[in-house]
Amino acid sequence: MSKEGRSDFKIYLVVVFILLLFVPQFYAFILQFVGGFTPFKTEPRRIHLSWDMFSTKVERCVLTWSPAIHLGRETLSGLRDASLPLEWDLTFDHVLDYRNVANLGCNLGGLPQTKIKLKCFEQEGKITHEEFTCR
Repeated sequence: MSKEGRSDFKIYLVVVFILLLFVPQFYAFILQFVGGFTPFKTEPRRIHLSWDMFSTKVERCVLTWSPAIHLGRETLSGLRDASLPLEWDLTFDHVLDYRNVANLGCNLGGLPQTKIKLKCFEQEGKITHEEFTCR
């Protein structure tokens, strides 16, 4: 095979690769418009392989226990202590999930007087504060 033939083959492979990435996403994008999506007016419907498939709405909360809860040899004063120090903390879709984790921590290693604080950033941009005691 000549150098020109190899070069044409490489270009062909690049074009095929780009098409394999583009076609499913473009198809999903069209399905969103067919499903009623209007930019800046309505949210897109969730469709597999669409351009926004990773842009799920989450509610972020800062969860703390005071005094810290004890799980085996570990001491957790907040949800951040329960994960590795990466670039983000554990996240859930809904505030209720954070409440459930807070209560689970209380049930596993909290004291009856342990106070739970939740500072949440909700999907609509609202910030809420909650305080309650372990049950």
